Amino acid sequence: SEIDRRGLQPELVFITHGHWDHIGDADALRTHYDVPLLVHAADRPKIEEPSYGDIAGFSTDQTVAEGDTVQLGGIAFTVMHTPGHSPGQVSLYNADEAAFLGGDTLFPGGYGTIEIADASAEETVETIRRLLSLPDETVVYPGHGLTTTIGAERHWMQRVAETGRLF
Repeated sequence: SEIDRRGLQPELVFITHGHWDHIGDADALRTHYDVPLLVHAADRPKIEEPSYGDIAGFSTDQTVAEGDTVQLGGIAFTVMHTPGHSPGQVSLYNADEAAFLGGDTLFPGGYGTIEIADASAEETVETIRRLLSLPDETVVYPGHGLTTTIGAERHWMQRVAETGRLF
């Protein structure tokens, strides 16, 4: 793999939420690199007993919760519980690096879909309200697609926060 060729060693597998497209290869990565696998307790059942076709369930090594610290490459990230798209959606934030690793919490122009089981419009609105406290220069690294910044998304996020409605 590219990681092996470059001599990099993953430190952990951090599951932002338990949807099929985020857990499919997680156990194989954990086993191959002999690293711990972390998930929020609310999404642990989606990993241990997934309901996604041919994905086999697997154990987790550690649960994370709001305010926990996760070390990645010598950088301490704070765990933020960011539910909405999934009850156990979590993100990692580091203020000094102005970095937000958000999984499916926030994308350019929107948020993770709520048109699926266990998703919540109300929790998504509350999560968006919380994210408005992050500085504009915070770079958002989503689980899919292009990066963005809190500042670039603030206009629609503010509208959601004020109205309490998603578009």
